[in-house]
Amino acid sequence: METLTYGRKKPESGDDSLGVGGWMEAIEANIELDDAHTHDGVNSPRIDSRAISAYTAQTGTGWASRGNGLYEISMSMPSGLDFDEYNLAFRDASGNPVMLDYERVDASNFKVITNNNTVNYTVLFTS
Repeated sequence: METLTYGRKKPESGDDSLGVGGWMEAIEANIELDDAHTHDGVNSPRIDSRAISAYTAQTGTGWASRGNGLYEISMSMPSGLDFDEYNLAFRDASGNPVMLDYERVDASNFKVITNNNTVNYTVLFTS
């Protein structure tokens, strides 16, 4: 049995381990490894934090009422980013995830919608 990068198992000809030529043993070991991986660079490839950039939304006078207790703010994508190529996630001032609605205006602009126009939200752009 050959051990590959990050501990993956690959059966080789002549393996006399359990299963059909080691295949079942390798599949079981690889499933356990995949279940436990953390993208820390030891048991799986490290996720590069440079793939994430942050932008802080303006609050207060920047929010406009949409009616029915909702507010919106128009925002532009950071320079060089295309709305259609990124996922948006939101955090409150304490860094906790929040579920906000947003609408695409065009490839460079979008609107964030909330029912609380007193919170300074952070928008995370991930590709």
